[in-house]
Amino acid sequence: MNFEIINDIMESFIIFKIGFLILVLFNTIFLFIVYSQVNSMNRIINQSNASSLLKLISLLSIVFSFSLFLLAVVIL
Repeated sequence: MNFEIINDIMESFIIFKIGFLILVLFNTIFLFIVYSQVNSMNRIINQSNASSLLKLISLLSIVFSFSLFLLAVVIL
């Protein structure tokens, strides 16, 4: 009977892990959209200081999000 409880807990952890990976993947996709929007905004508004900083921040957020996804795949 104890093994059934352990199996139920493990199944719920698997569902949690898959859900977490899907959420991180959606976050990465959303950040790619943000990056493309930043590029579109930079074509309209030409301010060199602000535009380069925004591009850098959006690119770094994509890199961090992608590395979080890869780390989660390895760990989970």
